[in-house]
Amino acid sequence: VMMAQIELDGELVTYDESCFEVATGPENKILGIRYKGNGGKVPQPKGLTSYVSLFFWNTKIRELDLSDWDTTGVREFAFMFDSCTNLEVIKGIENFDVSLCSDFSGVFNDCTHLKKLDLSKWDMRKAVSVCGMFMACTDIEEINVSTWKMPECVDYDSFVDVCSNLRKLDVSKWDTSSAQTMERFACSCINLEELSLENWDVSNLTVSTGAIANCPKLRTIDFSNWEISDFTIAKMYEHPEMKKLSANKLVETAENSWLPNMSMF
Repeated sequence: VMMAQIELDGELVTYDESCFEVATGPENKILGIRYKGNGGKVPQPKGLTSYVSLFFWNTKIRELDLSDWDTTGVREFAFMFDSCTNLEVIKGIENFDVSLCSDFSGVFNDCTHLKKLDLSKWDMRKAVSVCGMFMACTDIEEINVSTWKMPECVDYDSFVDVCSNLRKLDVSKWDTSSAQTMERFACSCINLEELSLENWDVSNLTVSTGAIANCPKLRTIDFSNWEISDFTIAKMYEHPEMKKLSANKLVETAENSWLPNMSMF
């Protein structure tokens, strides 16, 4: 084993040189370390507190075994597996300690071959952004995030955007009281049938355009508890096959599609 050391964010990081390499940006600025291996059991770098883009764009990996990793003290996970387009299984991910992290942007973005993720044990109380967290996970069928508590989360944009094999997503018990933007939240989830949003607190929501656009299999969405304009709800999705919409001035037409009642504009 070839061990190397590098100073990152004031911490001395020790890593296996056969698995990781130094990642640099413009003018050779050191950005961190990146995984360059082929998957399987991965030795955890010691002293690393930022996992940003740690496995970024490694298209060789099919399976990762991180079951020995202790992520206590890790503060950043954004884009950790971004564009690992052949990654199918991540062992041990369910036990990650993410309690210090606030930015979860793009963690699994474009992981087009992931099938299932159970992240129900994740402590998300410090989360501020889950923007694009599962965006373009086109093969994913199950995501267990039902237990998440995110009282400080502001940005829900593109959370499961283009998750075209996802059939249900339980987010019914989420605390969304801080939510400001959920643009394209579940856009183009063409097989999504179940999504319960009726208990969401949207009192701080400012942007929600396309949140559930192009989700032709969604049957019933109940917005009756949402204190939000009908025009805003209408902008959330633009699909003629939507069967039923419970909001004051949105009406069903004879063709079972919906149209805003134009008198409200």
